[in-house]
Amino acid sequence: MFYCVREHSEELIEKLRFVLNCREDFDRIKHIISEKAEIGDVQRAAQGTGVRFYLALKDVPGRVIGSVALNNIVRGAFQSCFLGYKLDGALCGRGYMTQAVEACTRFAFGPAALHRVEANVLPRNTASLRVLEKCGYRPEGLARRYLRINGAWEDHIHMVRLNEPDKG
Repeated sequence: MFYCVREHSEELIEKLRFVLNCREDFDRIKHIISEKAEIGDVQRAAQGTGVRFYLALKDVPGRVIGSVALNNIVRGAFQSCFLGYKLDGALCGRGYMTQAVEACTRFAFGPAALHRVEANVLPRNTASLRVLEKCGYRPEGLARRYLRINGAWEDHIHMVRLNEPDKG
């Protein structure tokens, strides 16, 4: 289990407390891990264009193990954003990121009132694709030469989750 330990306001922290549904454990968090935050995090949150949550294990709340973020939030007719996340490699395969992505997605569809969350993943990153699949994201296609990584243009699988009842 982990905490999301990044807040930008009392209102946001209350929304996050609702999303994570862990009231008594969440109350143990006494402060923002501000030294870990980037200045851009605060600016994007203030502008309403993004929010990042830093992850920490419950038994070591001061040690950041990763983050999950809603980036490039667009309002108006679009009501969408991009999901990004990263985790300490030594902690992969334990379900932490699945929990974080699910909590962040609930935040996107609940308090943030978004319609669509998008994520783009390298086809060879099967662990990340599996996290998204477990969280209800579905592939919408291949974005050829989507991002330049280490000097090479890389294809990505475009994964999406919509804020709508399960069509089952």
